[in-house]
Amino acid sequence: MRKLLTTVSLALLLAGCRQEASFQGKSVTQWRAELKDRDPEVRYAAAAALGNIGAKAGAAVPDLTEALKDPNDMVRARVVTTLWSLGSAAKDTVPDLIAALQDKNAEVRLNAAGALGSLGSSGDEAVGPLAAVVKDKDAKVRAAAAKALGKFGSRGKDAVPALTAALKDQNNEVRIAAANTLGAIGPEATSAVPVLTKMSEEKDGGVRGAALLALRQKKER
Repeated sequence: MRKLLTTVSLALLLAGCRQEASFQGKSVTQWRAELKDRDPEVRYAAAAALGNIGAKAGAAVPDLTEALKDPNDMVRARVVTTLWSLGSAAKDTVPDLIAALQDKNAEVRLNAAGALGSLGSSGDEAVGPLAAVVKDKDAKVRAAAAKALGKFGSRGKDAVPALTAALKDQNNEVRIAAANTLGAIGPEATSAVPVLTKMSEEKDGGVRGAALLALRQKKER
């Protein structure tokens, strides 16, 4: 009788695994287990696999959240990218992604900014932290934070001072991202008009174009 029950239990477990989404022959449950492997390359591969599965890997969110504390920089960066790919399934990780904006690794911070932007209204609490990251020491991170704030539209109004200051950044990618986001925020960003107007007279076509577009968006609203 006990042998029969064991056989039935194993059959049910295998059936459950077959119903799960999978990647490269392994189920979500199996990839979740590998996030805890001793080898960082295995953990990285597990995070990447769950990212390839996408929203159907939602059950792995608790494991991925825990993996944000992984000692390996590349694993943490990959984990954030995977949470980004899960979309709304990762909405409960907003506080953890906000914490990741302070990670020592620039790629982790950059990916965290993108992930928070992708969560839209689920991540409104991230506006303030993202505005602070617009002053990050890494230009790519600053640009990513500015772009992410554009996803919030008018709800990103509290970031206007930081974005206006970013219009004077030494990096043109940051300046362009800030201008685009100020345009997306709309009338709430009217205080940035004088700086945008001056920026629209610059020689660089990308910078000038971003400023002109932002100014046009404000007139149309």
